[in-house]
Amino acid sequence: MQVFLSNPRTGQMKATKRGFSWTSFFFGPWPALFRGDWKFAILGFVIGIAGWFTAGIGNIVYGFVVGFKYNEWYVNGLLEKGWVEITGADFYGARQAIAPAMVVPVPAPVPALPVDPRVG
Repeated sequence: MQVFLSNPRTGQMKATKRGFSWTSFFFGPWPALFRGDWKFAILGFVIGIAGWFTAGIGNIVYGFVVGFKYNEWYVNGLLEKGWVEITGADFYGARQAIAPAMVVPVPAPVPALPVDPRVG
């Protein structure tokens, strides 16, 4: 299930998911690092290092726990920081209103040069 969030101070919007986090399950702390969620990124790397001493059992447990809970923790963290939940219609309506301003003009094709039959 998708959750749409908006930051009232900056106007930034995010679409996140609830439920099992396959990316966190397979890639450990990297998704948290790319999302800017430093707390769980650092925790994941520390547990990953500790996993060396437990023959990988710590990493497997971490993968399952974070897989089942990370998306919920991430959304709750954003809500605690002041983000508000919005409807999908508000999210996609705002995206469509912005989209025409983001159109990049396509350059005209370059005409082909004439071929000289004397050049082999």
